[in-house]
Amino acid sequence: MQFNDVRNSKDLTLVEFAMQLQEQIKHDDIEHMVLDLRHNSGGNGSLTPPLVATAAFFKVLKPQGKLFILIGRNTFSAGHDVAVKIANIVPAIFVGESSGTRPNVVGEAGWFNLPYSKQTGLISSQFHQQSRAEDHRIWLAPDMPITLSAKDYFAGVDPVMDAVLTITKQ
Repeated sequence: MQFNDVRNSKDLTLVEFAMQLQEQIKHDDIEHMVLDLRHNSGGNGSLTPPLVATAAFFKVLKPQGKLFILIGRNTFSAGHDVAVKIANIVPAIFVGESSGTRPNVVGEAGWFNLPYSKQTGLISSQFHQQSRAEDHRIWLAPDMPITLSAKDYFAGVDPVMDAVLTITKQ
């Protein structure tokens, strides 16, 4: 599942989407789960619990199955929170590049205007502790580090997903 924005869509809420995924996990012949967060730069962090619960649901129903979380330099904010929250409750295999931020971060940007220049700015002001207080990592490091080269990108090759598929076939 590629998950690029932590938002409800016009047609489907994240709660509804998570319920559909859970039904598929229950009734379809699913062995492994892949959550692609490489292009998820965030959104509304209060919407993440159903997706986190779905990852836990998968591990309960499919204890032999592997849960892969694909991360990269564009995994930020609420998208990053999903990865950290899942890793806090179930075993997951992180694949790709290091994430774009720390597990515990300042977020929730707010706009402001400077009084004299009238320039508009954006500043983050709320601390989000998704990991333990002593977690001073500067990013989430992948268990399987795999980078995407310009050559792969322009050839339409995805070495991260190729590595996951190779593992699942073993």
